[in-house]
Amino acid sequence: MNVVLPDPVDQALFGYADGHRQIATSYRLPPKDLFLLSSASDLASGARLGDDDSYLTGLPLPESKRYALLRTWAAPEMPRPGCVWSHTLLLDSRTMSSIASFSEFLKLFRRPVGRDTSNYGKPLNLASSLEVGSGPVDLISAIIDGYYSDRIVTLSSSENGPKEIERSILAVWSQQWPRLRTVFSFCTADLNERRRSEGGEYDIQVSALGEAASSKLPRWVSFGAIDAAENRVTPLRRFLWRYGRDLSASRRQYKMLVDLFEQTEGANEISGEAALTVFNTLQDPSEGAVLKRDILGIGPSSPRLIAAISAVDFLQLMTSQSLPEMPTASQVERRLEELTSREIGKVARYYDTNKEALSPWKNPIYGAIIALADKSLVMSEYPTDMIADVLLARDDLIDGDTLPLAANDVLPRLLKDDAPAQVCRAVIDEMLRRDMGDLEGTMISSKPDLFFQSAVEAYCENRIDQSWLGRLPHHSGAIFAGSWLSQLQSTIGLAAALAILRYPRNLANSSTEIAQRLSELHDDAQGDERTNMQAALLRAAVDIESAQSWSLISVVLPELRTTILKGVLPRTADTILSKDLPSFYSAGYWDLNKRILLSLSKLYRVFPNDDALHRLALNPAEQEIVLAGEERSMKYPFAKLWDWL
Repeated sequence: MNVVLPDPVDQALFGYADGHRQIATSYRLPPKDLFLLSSASDLASGARLGDDDSYLTGLPLPESKRYALLRTWAAPEMPRPGCVWSHTLLLDSRTMSSIASFSEFLKLFRRPVGRDTSNYGKPLNLASSLEVGSGPVDLISAIIDGYYSDRIVTLSSSENGPKEIERSILAVWSQQWPRLRTVFSFCTADLNERRRSEGGEYDIQVSALGEAASSKLPRWVSFGAIDAAENRVTPLRRFLWRYGRDLSASRRQYKMLVDLFEQTEGANEISGEAALTVFNTLQDPSEGAVLKRDILGIGPSSPRLIAAISAVDFLQLMTSQSLPEMPTASQVERRLEELTSREIGKVARYYDTNKEALSPWKNPIYGAIIALADKSLVMSEYPTDMIADVLLARDDLIDGDTLPLAANDVLPRLLKDDAPAQVCRAVIDEMLRRDMGDLEGTMISSKPDLFFQSAVEAYCENRIDQSWLGRLPHHSGAIFAGSWLSQLQSTIGLAAALAILRYPRNLANSSTEIAQRLSELHDDAQGDERTNMQAALLRAAVDIESAQSWSLISVVLPELRTTILKGVLPRTADTILSKDLPSFYSAGYWDLNKRILLSLSKLYRVFPNDDALHRLALNPAEQEIVLAGEERSMKYPFAKLWDWL
């Protein structure tokens, strides 16, 4: 498949016409370039050229900014000995920067037939082939070794054929980036001795006495030569073209670029040492700016052809004197957007110890540290000082694993108004594990329902700090004003709720509400906690003293009286009943059962309820006490000991 270049190639023909001069052209050259080319197109001084021989010359034309590539043949048909024809291609900057292999131009050269020069006045079209043969590596190595070591290279015509020499020179030239291509010069005329042309010395020339290629070459030479011999666009060539374009002394930097490519090819990041080598080599800020920015990772992400240094190395350079330019905040932000989870922990730790030096870039650095944080990194690698800021900015990282890392004063700040419910619960759960000091009262007041619900669960699981048990009772009014009762899921929770609030007398809800909720709860309370709950609920029902009291009394009293009569009442339940049940002169504090019965008698007189009384499973004597009160004295002689109030 052939591809036609968008721009035609201008041409010119030089030969003899009352002296060696330009015969025809499709482009008018300025005087200085015409003078230079008139000399270069004549027979090279000291060269021998057979009738069937030719040679190539390439040189820049400084005034027109074009490049002349010409082939020179002997012209024995001319009347004067030593005459030559030179067909010249005048390559503009677009062509110089778009052609992949200069070998493509060889097929355009045409020697005039006889004295017919009519076909040299119009531009030529080049059909570019996708396949170009490879060049000889040994000869290419010799050219690269000498040219990029800043020497004039003289190739041996006795050891190398003309075609091999041409292919090698063109391969080296093709590998070069445009800025270097335009200053490269060569002449393949076989000189009897090393001579200088009138136009100046060529970078590459040929002589029978040329130097033989060395068998021991530096690695960068061999690496570059193997690549150039391929005569196609390769990863190294793309690398050279991108990073050589803004190097003023680009010829001297070829070695550095090739070494850098070989060291970093396929790497995820380059070392700080390699970066410093580049920065020290290119100390002028304008030199190699594209390469430096790509190494720092602050240039455009595409088409970056080299891995950037690690983020930590980047930050280290920012705090040193080796940075070629001070990056802006936006550049730092873009650079840190590329951070991986493997790097972010190191960045966080480095920033934590170098905050002052990195203060000009605090916002983008901190933004990346927070944005890229994940739970495992926060728990294992992030400095303690950063935990607060990360959790404040990232609700998704707040849970029971990360909250223990936060200080006491941080936890209240996490209870933001717009915080998700699960975050609030997690924060409150963590608070309840700690002694929060004076903050506890403020926190309970801010979210009484949520704090109480969490406190009940924490109490049941034995993970609540004792300090909370001293403060929660002071907020019972706010708690009972909420939905405390509906939040409970089991009788264990109800028992815990009453215990946490130190068994308050006023539960706010009616006896009927409490009794109904009690019947709905999963009944799992046992032992002393169960009995203490029953005692507190009985006292509450008696205190309320309404028709509804019977609903709660009938639920808790039968089981509670059994415990009382067995004489195994826990100390807390005994204290609740002994201290707070109504007392009567006819019964002492020692007989709780009688005090309970007389309390029921008083309630029955005002709000009689035979169904509820029947559910209490009283024996006849006990039922008589409830029904008759002090009037039972004739049937029960000891009744006169009671003084009903």
